[in-house]
Amino acid sequence: MSSSPFGTGGPLEVLLTSDEGGEQFNVSAWDSASGAQVKTWKGGTSAARTVDLLGGEYLLSACRGKPMLNVWRVDRREQVRDGPGLIFLWFEIWEQGE
Repeated sequence: MSSSPFGTGGPLEVLLTSDEGGEQFNVSAWDSASGAQVKTWKGGTSAARTVDLLGGEYLLSACRGKPMLNVWRVDRREQVRDGPGLIFLWFEIWEQGE
């Protein structure tokens, strides 16, 4: 891998955390070696223990108290709301489930 979605230029082992309050961010990536925050994703809140990485390209989490998913592209801060990207994502999930 020649570049990282975290802007480090190469592979990086990160820890993902979520913030149920969502005041500063919803999900954050932390460098596991230094403890430095390397990226945040905004929009909504995530229930505890629901953050997942899909195919190295998307972050998913469940909304707290709502039957909804939060969806982000790893390389962007804002959530995917609708359109071709979200349709493609659902197709990918469906294909992997078969």
